[in-house]
Amino acid sequence: MEIEMKETQIENTFTIKLTKTMLEKSIMDATKVVQDWYFDALDGNFGDMLRMEHDEYDAEFAFGEPTKIKFYRTKGRGDNRFSIKNLRKYADVGDYLTVEEAYVGSMGGQGGVKTIIINVDEPEVFWQGE
Repeated sequence: MEIEMKETQIENTFTIKLTKTMLEKSIMDATKVVQDWYFDALDGNFGDMLRMEHDEYDAEFAFGEPTKIKFYRTKGRGDNRFSIKNLRKYADVGDYLTVEEAYVGSMGGQGGVKTIIINVDEPEVFWQGE
């Protein structure tokens, strides 16, 4: 009997370093790299959003805990932002946040269930690539 190996195929990713303000307010600026990821991974476009309109997606932390990631524009100036539910529970100032578009259960890079994976690494772990 042949066993089929299933894998997680990572398609798009971005990484940012978390600051005190990001964690205290639970909001982060959607920089160019985040906007590009949002467009490529989710076909989202901040330019098409009205102020206070948002897109919310199911996601999961790398250790399996479900969460939500939300992309939106602020009410006043219309700044592009995003937030991740419960991020403060699992992250500290200085940690690196990686958000990945992944296909879990793919075989040979084909198929799988589209998933957004949230990974938080301490600086030492991030730089060592572990």
